[in-house]
Amino acid sequence: MRVPPQPWEDLHSFLTRTAKQMHYERVNQVIQPEMSHFRIASSQVSLLAERADYRFLSDLLLLSEEAL
Repeated sequence: MRVPPQPWEDLHSFLTRTAKQMHYERVNQVIQPEMSHFRIASSQVSLLAERADYRFLSDLLLLSEEAL
């Protein structure tokens, strides 16, 4: 399910809404999918600086890197 980010929210807020929309209990279930070796620690979401992290989230959430 694609959840559009709101202009006023930060990345953690967006991921929390996404997790709720997908009926997940925790954000970790969104950013640490079972079928992927790439992981982002939930404690690091607000500190993301690597392009690879944004590319991973972009592919995972079907959103452009610019939207994230």
